[in-house]
Amino acid sequence: MLKKVQIIEKSSGEVKAQFSLSLADDMLNKEDYITDAWNKAKANGVVNDDNQDNYKIEFIEETSNE
Repeated sequence: MLKKVQIIEKSSGEVKAQFSLSLADDMLNKEDYITDAWNKAKANGVVNDDNQDNYKIEFIEETSNE
């Protein structure tokens, strides 16, 4: 199962990043996926790590891996 995650800048409502994350590992919880999405957005330079409170992260869609 894949889950799409969006990172949205609260002040502007702009979607800064969108990722599809695999939910195959039952050992991970929702917070782990949020952390993974945030780290990917930081690595891509699309979010300001010093102002993490200005962003919200939302799960938007589930899709099959097939």
